[in-house]
Amino acid sequence: MTLDARGLGSRELFVKLKELLSSQCGRDVFIEVMVASYQDARQGRAFVSMSGCRADIQEKEGYYVLLISGNVCCI
Repeated sequence: MTLDARGLGSRELFVKLKELLSSQCGRDVFIEVMVASYQDARQGRAFVSMSGCRADIQEKEGYYVLLISGNVCCI
């Protein structure tokens, strides 16, 4: 699953991540979230870690990808 969040602000990113993770409650996931900045990726990683998932950051040409994996705890 892929989410392009490059045009979203921080608040909107958190809302989308919460909705996405809530819909996957109790499931193993692999989600790629594209964000505009490294700061967005770091904030997203911190948010995702509260759900029990692992999140890694990869730099691409002009944007970052937050790679979310693991079993989602219900948040």
